Amino acid sequence: MNKKLCLLCGSKACQLIAKGLAICFIALGLHSASSAKSEPNERKELLVSSGNHHCSIGFKDPYGGWISGNSYAVDDLPYKKTGIGSLAITFVCLSSSDAGSIRDYTLARYDAQKGRWFRDLSGVSARDKKVLVPAVQWLSVKAVGSSGLVVLQRMIVGDPQNRSVSLGFCLLRAAVALCGSAPVVAVPRFSKTGVIPEALKIIESIEFLDTPGKTPT
Repeated sequence: MNKKLCLLCGSKACQLIAKGLAICFIALGLHSASSAKSEPNERKELLVSSGNHHCSIGFKDPYGGWISGNSYAVDDLPYKKTGIGSLAITFVCLSSSDAGSIRDYTLARYDAQKGRWFRDLSGVSARDKKVLVPAVQWLSVKAVGSSGLVVLQRMIVGDPQNRSVSLGFCLLRAAVALCGSAPVVAVPRFSKTGVIPEALKIIESIEFLDTPGKTPT
């Protein structure tokens, strides 16, 4: 994420977590001629490649969106209901042992021995934590054959009714972690829930298609 964009948030804490959650900007259109809009309820399949890590996934798309690169987008959700009308999720495939990158997306770490997630605000000052923690909500999530964590974060500056909410998540499966972010999923002035239910429905339907721990060919 561009540091100049992040500075618009006016918060050091915002800058620390912007890499994964991208909370300071509004998603640009992702539609291209090579990624045509689909019919509602069409199943999507996608190979998410990030460096040496590859996640082959499929998910249900009730909304008739499209795939562009490592991103999914839909731009005609009911505006009166959501207050936004669009949703964009960018995916990345990481090593499940890359705790730092996973923290960037979830503000948490997974303890494999205890089998649970713990909040992780490493690098955030005590002063900023007091402001940040009340603006963050962590949700456990179960997908198809995997589980993980979703984090919702409200911006911490400006008119409370205009503080947009961003979403980050990670699903863990053997040697890899599928993570992602949606920069704007709600604006309280228009709708407290925004497109959060739609985003969660996509995430919960994600299925890893490759053999756990192996790189697809």
